[in-house]
Amino acid sequence: MKRKIILSLIKRIRVLIQERDNYKAAYEKAFQNMIAAKNGRRSKVRAAFDSRKSRNNRYSMRAFARDLDIDVAALSRVLSGQSSFSQRTWDKIKGHLIDCN
Repeated sequence: MKRKIILSLIKRIRVLIQERDNYKAAYEKAFQNMIAAKNGRRSKVRAAFDSRKSRNNRYSMRAFARDLDIDVAALSRVLSGQSSFSQRTWDKIKGHLIDCN
């Protein structure tokens, strides 16, 4: 009887470990996707800024922030990698990037 109980507990522990590993893998994949998306946003904004800067050498980050209708400090932090755009801000500037390129 004790043997059956012990074997049952071992089986349950193995299932729990497998579930934990599956959850951990899914979490890591979601985290990597989130990081990639945020880096993708940063590179799109950087490319748009560089494109405009190449057309007009005097084009500044302040002018770019004005065109995107966001705070210049927030734009600077994003482009330097110190922070990232919130989904709300990204939705706001996404249209400006498409319209102005």
